[in-house]
Amino acid sequence: MSPSVFAEKLNKGISKGLPGERAHQFMNPLGRVMQPNVSSNTKKSSVMILVSFNTPEPTLTLIERAKYNGIHSGQIAFPGGKFDSNFDKTDLDTAIRETWEEVGYVTDPKDVIARLSDLYIPLSDIFVYPFVAVLPTIPCLKPTSYEVEQVFQIPLCQFYKNNAKENLFVSQNYEIKAPFWDADGAMVWGATAMIINELMELLELED
Repeated sequence: MSPSVFAEKLNKGISKGLPGERAHQFMNPLGRVMQPNVSSNTKKSSVMILVSFNTPEPTLTLIERAKYNGIHSGQIAFPGGKFDSNFDKTDLDTAIRETWEEVGYVTDPKDVIARLSDLYIPLSDIFVYPFVAVLPTIPCLKPTSYEVEQVFQIPLCQFYKNNAKENLFVSQNYEIKAPFWDADGAMVWGATAMIINELMELLELED
């Protein structure tokens, strides 16, 4: 698939309407409430879905978060982070800034072709706003923040629905059963998996 074909397929899918919660539900951890419980303390963040074509198969850039005393310790995620009013005027600004801070890549706004459905994460009381950038090629990326342990390039074909499994995820902050993808040894679950599944549905890459 070429970058232009990918963009065409994605825009065609979006023109029919974002599947949102229906797509998220397939990879939703067991028992997680989908409806947000918004308060004055609810935060917002943005992530960047970097889709690159260094090989014929489109790949996603994912990171492994560093180990720390927190609920997202060691998880696989997209580059991204919290909105900062000192630097960001828009949610896209947040995604671009955080991606540069975490993996050293400056995303050209012209490469950003879509925004997917917002997703609420109840454990951290935060909304996530996902943006999709299509890149013909991407350089070899390395962590540029103490918050990131590793950077992965994972082929999109590893995220078909029939590749999903289920696991019990345990940390000092939670114990939860959830579907996941084993992507080259990286366990992709939670909000990241939910966002990926919406992307796959929009591209009609579900089998």
